[in-house]
This record gives sequence, C-alpha cells and structure tokens, in this order.
Amino acid sequence: MNPDPIHEQLQSLPDLPPPDSLWPRLAQRQRRIRQRQQAGTVLAAAAAFAGVLFFAIPHADLSQQPVPALARTTPATRLQAVDHALQAAYARGASDDELAPLWDIRQQLASVELPSPAQGELP
Repeated sequence: MNPDPIHEQLQSLPDLPPPDSLWPRLAQRQRRIRQRQQAGTVLAAAAAFAGVLFFAIPHADLSQQPVPALARTTPATRLQAVDHALQAAYARGASDDELAPLWDIRQQLASVELPSPAQGELP
C-alpha cells in the first residue's frame, strides 16, 4: 500500500510558529470570558437582592409595629438599590438583555407614590 505523496509532503513540512498577535488575543478573550462570568454573578446577586426586596419585605407584618418612617422610606430604599444595580451593570458593560429587567423594576418602583410626611414629623 502506497502512502499518499501529498500527505507525506505535508507531514515533512516544519511547524510554523504562532503569530505574535495570538497571545494578546487569547489573553483578551480570557478577560472577556471572566468579565461575563463576573457579570453573571453580579446579575444573579442583584436578582436575589431584588427578590428579597420585592417578596420578603412587602409580606412582612409591619402593622404591629409603629414605624411610619420605615414604611415611607422602603420604596425609596428599593429604588436606590435598583439604581446601584443599574450603575454597576453599566460600569461592567452589561448587555441590553441584562439591563431590561432592572429598568422594568426601576420603572415600577418610580411609579409608586411615596406618602408625604405628616406635619411636624421628621422624615
């Protein structure tokens, strides 16, 4: 059985060194992969935090405790938390798909009307 002469000729050729631009491109790709992984972790943490804020706090029984200031600042605190999550997402270059749910939550919170403080009561 005769081996293919083209295959033999290709096997006899020396290996070419990789181009100089290969290692920086690989390093850049690894950085992007790490950033995406970190972004996913931050997004998961923000979603968990939002879940706690939107599901645990509203169901807490605050009727037994006279805390009007806490009840008044809770939506503002939630809005501030979502704003911080949005700021972090923009800082890390999050995609529109990651930002859309945060903007929806922010819009819902911004539409909540905060009660005005009673006369003589500190905010």
